[in-house]
Amino acid sequence: MENIVEYQLLQTRMYLPLPFSTRSDEEQLSEEGSDLIDSVVDTIVRCFGVSNVVRPEVPTTTLTSRAWQFQNLRTRWHRERGATSSITRMGNCPAYQSIIAIGPSVIPHILRQLESEGDEPDMWFWALKALLQGYDPVAESDRGDFRAMAAAWLAWGRRRYAW
Repeated sequence: MENIVEYQLLQTRMYLPLPFSTRSDEEQLSEEGSDLIDSVVDTIVRCFGVSNVVRPEVPTTTLTSRAWQFQNLRTRWHRERGATSSITRMGNCPAYQSIIAIGPSVIPHILRQLESEGDEPDMWFWALKALLQGYDPVAESDRGDFRAMAAAWLAWGRRRYAW
């Protein structure tokens, strides 16, 4: 499985594939990762004129290909849907449907994202329900209360997944 390294610029994140074959080998990552980061940072500075680049000694996060795919689709989904309150429009965006099409392996990534959104959860409920073939842990009395719905899904997810 291909790993992806997340580079944190001040308010921008860039995800780039690691070029070496033993990506899980942390010793190699620390030796070659430092040179790789310097090269990437220099390229960013040259191409984008960015001067305030954080230069970590090792990558801040290593993402799996599935996490990388999910994050790309999530970003596309936000761009596609724009500022809409229509749940139908949100759910019918091609990127959202692509997230669902990944299948159940994307559930931990959705739950992690839902958890990170705190008191302002996004519309992940439709995708979770679709991925679980209609299962929904949300009590009837909580329908429409996004915070309560998120709490129900996260409680359900914590019993079944690690993220």
